[in-house]
Amino acid sequence: MTVLKLSKPLLLLALALALPAHAEPVCPNPGKQIEPTHLRFSLTHSQVPGQLAITEHVLNVQGDQYKLSSVSQAKGMLAVMFSGQLLQNSEGVIDPKVGLVPRMYSEKRGKKPVAEVVVDNQQTITFRKNNTTAPFSPGLQDRLSMVYQLSALLKCSASTPKAGEVWPLKVMSTGRVTPEQFVMKGTEELTLNLPQGNKKVTAIQFETKPENADDDLIRVWYAKSMGWVPVRIQVAEQDGKSITQTLVGTGPQE
Repeated sequence: MTVLKLSKPLLLLALALALPAHAEPVCPNPGKQIEPTHLRFSLTHSQVPGQLAITEHVLNVQGDQYKLSSVSQAKGMLAVMFSGQLLQNSEGVIDPKVGLVPRMYSEKRGKKPVAEVVVDNQQTITFRKNNTTAPFSPGLQDRLSMVYQLSALLKCSASTPKAGEVWPLKVMSTGRVTPEQFVMKGTEELTLNLPQGNKKVTAIQFETKPENADDDLIRVWYAKSMGWVPVRIQVAEQDGKSITQTLVGTGPQE
């Protein structure tokens, strides 16, 4: 029997080629990619026809501080379901080597009380909704900042991720921290209904791998031709129902 001996460099190469597709974003300075942004999205629901709301995302930057908000003014069926606005807010600092570092995240749905999460100076996360805590970890995002953290990573990465690559992020919701695995699923041609007319873009799609059977599936599409801003965001439940935001404009509506 002949035994083939490989040199150490060739052995390492062979092992690397045998591994499943998995890569972390190579980006030394994502914080330098964070800039003021104002996007408008059409919000739709898979079970309800027509547009249910316009959602505005506003990212303000002041020095090393940021404030990011998402406001959906519900109408029609959505207004009946949620009694008004759907609000998300994220505030924190910008670290050049890390990117967005949230110190506070909150959600408010209609008349329900605000659900807030804060990170104190001792690096402890406090979920005020259920009065529980969790330790802070570097790179932590929230359910809103994660969309723009991925955008920043795309802007400064050396190459566009390939299908199958995994970009991991730890994400805090209003009740827990979840290790989200954003898998690049491939590219898709989208037609955006913008004020200046329809615009066709090629977008890459990230999709999460739910940790638990009842976790939502999050999908985000980014278009390089539009500076890697999110052009579609979808939250899907395990039963197939989903809410989708599709880009319809940049800047405040005139």
